[in-house]
Amino acid sequence: MGGDRPGAGLAGSLEGHAAMDMSVRGEGSFLARLGSGEGFTTVAHVFVMECAAPLRDLVVGLFIVGAVGAWVPDSWWHALFFSGHPVLSAVWDR
Repeated sequence: MGGDRPGAGLAGSLEGHAAMDMSVRGEGSFLARLGSGEGFTTVAHVFVMECAAPLRDLVVGLFIVGAVGAWVPDSWWHALFFSGHPVLSAVWDR
């Protein structure tokens, strides 16, 4: 998470991966290069990066939701969603 400040000269979590060269050079057809050791390694790196990217977002999101659920009192949620008002709660629930 080093690229939080623009202009700091630090690559963020996505910029470092964008600079990586994922091309498989060599002779032969696409399938031959894909089945080679370099092709397998490249596909494995892309797969791990694509799976790890949303994992951080999910973990942070679940932490935030848990913190809000634990620290915000129920009375505040009832006031926000008009649970005590007969007309507004009927309109809001639809």
